[in-house]
Amino acid sequence: MISPMCTYQAGVDGIAADEHFAHYAQFALGGAGLIMLEATAVEARGRISAGDLGLWSDEQIEPLSRIVNFAHEQGSKMGVQIAHAGLKASTRPPWEGNGYLDESDAIKGREPWGVVGPGESLPKTDIPSASGLSKADIAGIVNAWGQAAERANKAGFDVLKIHGAHGS
Repeated sequence: MISPMCTYQAGVDGIAADEHFAHYAQFALGGAGLIMLEATAVEARGRISAGDLGLWSDEQIEPLSRIVNFAHEQGSKMGVQIAHAGLKASTRPPWEGNGYLDESDAIKGREPWGVVGPGESLPKTDIPSASGLSKADIAGIVNAWGQAAERANKAGFDVLKIHGAHGS
């Protein structure tokens, strides 16, 4: 199995690019039995960085299907790790030092977005533009997880992994 590795190359729309195809195709060509796609956000505000893949929109299905279909043609299975970064969202990629996005990133086209946490009383106070989730907000995120799982199925993934390591 090829473990998931974030590439941070999707752009703000969360759509898989040619770089993703090349990255995952090399593992299929190498004979990997199972290739696990990187953390793929269930909603735009749940992205770790502005470059995360997503499954919050039907537009994201076809580019992922292209990767899955190629892997299947090579005899590999494909998995996707769906995720929501919670309070660890809206950050810079590692090669830019991580940290939360700010006005300097907005100039580069990576506008910071508000992050959400597990409740009205957040455990961290050092996060810019963080807000707690109401019960209705939580229900909306639960629904987003279900819709992302349906999109993963439509894209042809063989395995669905729930990434639950982010949040508060």
